[in-house]
Amino acid sequence: MKYSSELIQTMRDALEAVMATVPADQSVIGLKAAVAQCILQAAAHGQTSFDGLVATASGQLQTIISMLS
Repeated sequence: MKYSSELIQTMRDALEAVMATVPADQSVIGLKAAVAQCILQAAAHGQTSFDGLVATASGQLQTIISMLS
């Protein structure tokens, strides 16, 4: 799938915003990649706003951490 440069930047910004909320003791190997994948999937399904991408990834954060721990 091809994304505009604006959407790519929005996804990057969303990823950094979500990762900034992760406490150091919960930051596990592969977490950033898994959160990025979640954001990519949301974008592929039509979610293109910063707030929407952050909300989607934040909503999955604990599940992702649990799967990776």
